[in-house]
Amino acid sequence: MQLVGDGRLGHDADGPYNAIHVGAAAETLPQQLVDQLAPGGRLICPVVAIEGFQRFQDLLQVDKHADGSTTKQKLMQVSYVPLTDPSTQLRN
Repeated sequence: MQLVGDGRLGHDADGPYNAIHVGAAAETLPQQLVDQLAPGGRLICPVVAIEGFQRFQDLLQVDKHADGSTTKQKLMQVSYVPLTDPSTQLRN
């Protein structure tokens, strides 16, 4: 089996990107992906959220502005598979 990469890291070599969609839930918003957004770009990513004893996922929208700042907005609660690294995938 050939390992291609870790989706949480994105692919900096071909960036910046106008749009990034993450198809699995990250434990935290991957800063590397936010960094790879072009000004005016949008990132959609499900992120694990914990409130009290409940664990769920929020679908986040991150917009990068011309000055490099970002705005984050929770769109809805969702249920995605976990975003994992290659070593976790190989163990399972």
